[in-house]
Amino acid sequence: MPDAQELLRILVDRPEWMRRAECAGMTHLFFPEGSGPPPTEARLICEGCAVTRECLGYAITVPENWGVWGGMGPRQRRRVRAVVSESIKEGRYL
Repeated sequence: MPDAQELLRILVDRPEWMRRAECAGMTHLFFPEGSGPPPTEARLICEGCAVTRECLGYAITVPENWGVWGGMGPRQRRRVRAVVSESIKEGRYL
């Protein structure tokens, strides 16, 4: 269990990979108003990004419930989390 100082560092510091993300500074594309499928522009940016896997892993692990992360919207990430969770319960690891 992290101490208070380590927890604060985790909450304030952004992971190193976020600085290398193609989407840095494009919040309006990745956190659109309303619901629906991930915006095409955001997904295209994710396809060409060097840190897509780290981004998606982060969003699934945290869990991040809003916006586009790693090319997936919230609904897609919930499905991935469900599959991973079920696999772990059954003793299968992806």
